[in-house]
Amino acid sequence: MQIDRFATTFSLNPSIFPYSKSLVATITRRREQLGQLFIDLFLTQLAQLPNAPSFYPPKSLPDLKNLYAQIDQSNLNPLQKQSYYYYLLKDWGAMAEKYANSMQIPETYRRLIDGFFSMDRFEFEDAVRHLSTPSLYPNFSDKIIETFIRFGGENGALLALTFINSAQPPLTLDNTIKLYVLAMVDMNLASAFMYYRTCPAHLRHDLFTSIIDFCLDRNSGSHMMQLLDLPMSKGEQQIFSSHLKVSAHRLAYETLLVWNIQRGNPVAALSIASSIESRSSSHEHGKTAQRRELINGLEKSLTSLQRVAQQLNV
Repeated sequence: MQIDRFATTFSLNPSIFPYSKSLVATITRRREQLGQLFIDLFLTQLAQLPNAPSFYPPKSLPDLKNLYAQIDQSNLNPLQKQSYYYYLLKDWGAMAEKYANSMQIPETYRRLIDGFFSMDRFEFEDAVRHLSTPSLYPNFSDKIIETFIRFGGENGALLALTFINSAQPPLTLDNTIKLYVLAMVDMNLASAFMYYRTCPAHLRHDLFTSIIDFCLDRNSGSHMMQLLDLPMSKGEQQIFSSHLKVSAHRLAYETLLVWNIQRGNPVAALSIASSIESRSSSHEHGKTAQRRELINGLEKSLTSLQRVAQQLNV
């Protein structure tokens, strides 16, 4: 009977019931941050339980029995049901591994559930180790990538790339592709640039401007120099120039100035330098003097034809 199976799987001793107020609060907070826990996705999309977040975490033994019954009565196959119970038992500590061994749950299933449990607990180093297990093809890969990048801190990009390179999931959502590109930018700008060119045509403009904005936001000399050295096509050069001209970022015009100087376009560089000068505040005395010196140098470097072009504002 169902109650016998429940008693065999979970302890009925209330003194070791793991869902304390603090644990329930932690799980609830993680759900609010993620929007949905991975256990919610399993219960909703695979077990097809309505209002899944109301079942987990259970706040009492009767709540746990109800959740067990909901899973037991679902259309899931026995192995899937056992995997759900294994997830729940991980809240109980060592009972999870004992259960998995007794039910002979395959290693790949265990690592999948271990990974999602770690994701729900924000234990991302453990999560990526489990989810990168060979021959494992995790569900919800888009959410995994987004979670690593949004909540993984300074290691978020590395975690996402490690998962993608190991599991090689299909990137199906536009937002996931964008997150992947930006994760690559943080690690290897040149690789990100080459990858964005292989993306669907309707995404490329937005991806390229996102790469530019990412580098500006990083405010890193290394990122900026790599950005300026990218082998841009004429179309990409136009997007680059146009985007920087309308960008509100404080480094946009400075970047555009350096780019035009590097490209040997003193007329455009002089126009940009003058524009920066006119926007400068009275508190930038040192920078103003440097810009004035730069403008003088640019003016001296102009050929006769370029002087005419400058005067005509061509």
